[in-house]
Formats: sequence, structure tokens, C-alpha cells
Amino acid sequence: MEELLMKSNDSALSQNNCDFDKGHNLFIFREIPILAGITTVDFGDFSQKADNYQRPQIIAELKMALQADTAIALRHTHNLQIKLIDNFSYREDYDADALILLRSGYSKFNPVIYSATAGSPVVILTDAAQTAIALIYCGWREIYGRLLHAAVVRFCSAAGIDKKSEIIAWIWPGTCKQCFRVWPDSDIKRFMNTDFPHEKGRIDLRRMIVDQLLDANLELPNIRSSSLCAYHSRYGEGFYFFNAYGRTKKTDKNAVFAKFKD
Repeated sequence: MEELLMKSNDSALSQNNCDFDKGHNLFIFREIPILAGITTVDFGDFSQKADNYQRPQIIAELKMALQADTAIALRHTHNLQIKLIDNFSYREDYDADALILLRSGYSKFNPVIYSATAGSPVVILTDAAQTAIALIYCGWREIYGRLLHAAVVRFCSAAGIDKKSEIIAWIWPGTCKQCFRVWPDSDIKRFMNTDFPHEKGRIDLRRMIVDQLLDANLELPNIRSSSLCAYHSRYGEGFYFFNAYGRTKKTDKNAVFAKFKD
């Protein structure tokens, strides 16, 4: 583990690797074969409380922006379940913490898959041939439960990928270590010092994600990330790019999305 910690230093993952699409109010991730990114505050709220009117409207806008016919939501439940989307039938919402979409048959409904987040990390897996996409919600409970390792195994099995070195991982890091706050009543406090190493209460979830990906035999050059932070990244005084519960105490959420390119 010590060797993995040394390999996953911040300098190897410090690039933004994102392009801001001002016209659609979203960031597009670079250096990944598929179309992937994250929406901003100005795009809208993807939380469940927006169900009555706002959420259907912004989902329609997401499909239009990404030229998708269908939008499929990963509704994280902290149950460590991984769902494989049937390419011949599908639901608009899956209660799980990871979704896997195979390219074979996807053209039947041309989907974008997305996960709402208010500051927690989300990991995307794919390969150069765009054989499949995995979308994995990586809050501290999922990291503690080592969901990433199980998701990589399931992804390789479903996509028929023999070499894990072929997998490309893209990390939306959520809230950075400097901004991550552990609330007094948080369950995570029970796991600090042992399962969650910290510096004065600051926990680096991104680094823990990288360590787990390396432990699952992914190669460091194939792990990409952004240094954008849901909490502090902004484009002017008081104007922030992303929803972050730690900053606003509101449940408004961004959407990390992924879609096959034509």
C-alpha cells in the first residue's frame, strides 16, 4: 500500500483536463475516448427534490446538449450494488452505486448515463475502443466498501476486456482535500485514522480512489482527473461553478455524465 500511495501523488493528477462549454453550462472532460463531463450550477439542479417540473426539464436539456435520445440516471443508494443496463430494454432510473453500459445495442436508444452529486466523487471507466462505460458513485461509504475493485472486475467481465491495463479511468474528484469537512455527527468519524487517513480532519478521497484503482491493476497513465473542486472552483467573486453541500448546505446537485461518441 505504501508503494501505491507514493505512485498516486498529486503531481501526476494535477491537470484540469476539462473544457468549459459556456453555451451549455457544462464542462467536457478531455483525454477520454467517450463524451463525458459535468454540469454546472447554471445548468440546473439534478436532485430528487426537483422531480415535479425542474428535473424533467433539465434532463431534456441534457439530452439536447449531448444529442442523446435517452437519459438514464444512477440513483446512488450506498448499497454497493452494480447494475448492468440491458441494451434491449432499460429504465430511466437505476437504484445502485454503479452502472455499466455496453456499446453493443446502444444505438437502439442512444443514451447518456448520469449520476447526480453535490460534492462526492464519481468515477468513469471505459477503454479506447469504447466497448463499454461504467459510471461509479464514490462517496466515502463506497470507498470504504471497496466498490471500485468490484466494479472494475464486473466491467471487465461484461465488456470482455482481458487486460485491465486497457481500462481508462476518469475521476470527477468532487470536493478537494483542503475543502473536505467532516461534520461532527458524520458516521465517517468512526473510520478515521485507520480506514481513512487524514491530515487535521482533511480526507483526500481522490487519492484513495486512485489507490484503489491501482490496487485493481489499472495503470497510472490511464487514470485521469481534474483539479476542479465542487466547493471552491469559481468564475468570479461569489460565483461558483458547482453545487456543493459543504458550501451551501443545500441539496442541489450537479450531474456527471457519460455517453458513447458516434
